[in-house]
Amino acid sequence: MDREVEIWKTHYSSKHRILLVGEGDFSFSLCLARAFGSASNMVATSLDTQEDIARKYRKGIGNVRKLEERGCFVLHEVDAEQMSQHFFLRTQRFDRIVYNFPHVGFLFSESNYRQIQLNKRLVKSFLKNAKVLLRKEGEIHVAHKEGEPYSKWDLVGIAEEIGLVLHDVVPFYKDEYPGYRNKRGHGSCPDAQFNLGDCSTYKFRLNHSPLLNFDEQRSATLTAWSEPSSDAASFDPVSLTTPTYSIADLQALFSQLQPPSSSTSNLALSVTRGAYTPLVLPTITTANGSAMTDSRMGVGTGSKVGQLF
Repeated sequence: MDREVEIWKTHYSSKHRILLVGEGDFSFSLCLARAFGSASNMVATSLDTQEDIARKYRKGIGNVRKLEERGCFVLHEVDAEQMSQHFFLRTQRFDRIVYNFPHVGFLFSESNYRQIQLNKRLVKSFLKNAKVLLRKEGEIHVAHKEGEPYSKWDLVGIAEEIGLVLHDVVPFYKDEYPGYRNKRGHGSCPDAQFNLGDCSTYKFRLNHSPLLNFDEQRSATLTAWSEPSSDAASFDPVSLTTPTYSIADLQALFSQLQPPSSSTSNLALSVTRGAYTPLVLPTITTANGSAMTDSRMGVGTGSKVGQLF
């Protein structure tokens, strides 16, 4: 039996499950579909309705039809900032999630502080949602213009805040995607192309570091603890479930937080019984099932308390 031949187009393979976000006239998706010979591995989405596409882009509906003929699943009215809750997308996981040149539209000048903040918020919300839909070893790709004021968007910093790491940055060359037309999508001439200049594709992956997971979960729990309850009388602090770590996770934490030395091999655990600690502290499950709690902020309620740092 013949095996399916894998076809690559730049960073994308015919064997990847690919989600394309914020498509304008769907010409980028169609370029990949033509390269692969099929689009059955692709889901292409747009914020626009079908009526918007027909009104804004001369070739938009035609491109959509060609994609569908090649097996692409096309979705309209998909908000990049909420797509992880979409009735279909939330059931899917992808190897590549692609958003080329995200932009909220021209409410102010490009260099205006408010315009930059709006674009940063869009990127952050997109990355948060894309992270949910990403397979474990998948990548999120964001094509972005270089130089001022675009560097002020701080893509890498935003990604790191939400648990992603920069895997690679490669130049984006439009001529590598025959037929692709980067559309304005906004204003009086949505079908017009905009000047790309120097631009790059930023590739992000999930950060699987135990240290990051520790900090993320502690931050989320502290936030939940600090927010006032809408019904103080029914507030139950026990409902703030603390993250649980295995001994392997704890050892990984040690290896990242301090350099190897003879002193670390003799790290002692302090034991205190009966004292109270806020439940926001992470709990480590030992081999015999007892609990150890990070005592940087206090003493734990479990039978064993770990002096972690």
